[in-house]
Amino acid sequence: MNKKEFRLLLKYCFLKGKNIIEAKIWLETEFPDTAPGNSTIKDCYAKFRRCEMSTEDVKTSVTNTAATAAITDAAVTTVAAALLLNY
Repeated sequence: MNKKEFRLLLKYCFLKGKNIIEAKIWLETEFPDTAPGNSTIKDCYAKFRRCEMSTEDVKTSVTNTAATAAITDAAVTTVAAALLLNY
């Protein structure tokens, strides 16, 4: 099974009121070779408790390194100029 399918099963357990240990035992009995680990189950339950009920993978944002470098260079120049004016 893939991660999304396990997240769906974990969401089912969460909504049925099972705790982390009960969900882990159920998954290990049903899927002994591929059951997710304790930390994965805990992370999913923590997200569900925060009302993050999506079972999709969350895409992380990618920053534009050139723009970030330009902003950083400008900030360094501004701070350096301010420091030189104070001396």
